[in-house]
Amino acid sequence: MILVFKTNVNQVSEPNVLKTLSSIKEIEKINFDFEDCDQILRIESNKNMITEIEALLTAQGFYCKAL
Repeated sequence: MILVFKTNVNQVSEPNVLKTLSSIKEIEKINFDFEDCDQILRIESNKNMITEIEALLTAQGFYCKAL
């Protein structure tokens, strides 16, 4: 399953976000597209985790909304 999110994560904060997301065992792959105006986050997961990802990034002070 591929989950796609609009975020305000930037290249400076990316390492911290990657570290947090990498600790979730259901996530198989994480990719940011900073060339897109919506700073797209794509996650490959074996589970629908939209609510969890949005809540996790929001709790860290980021904007995150599923597309």
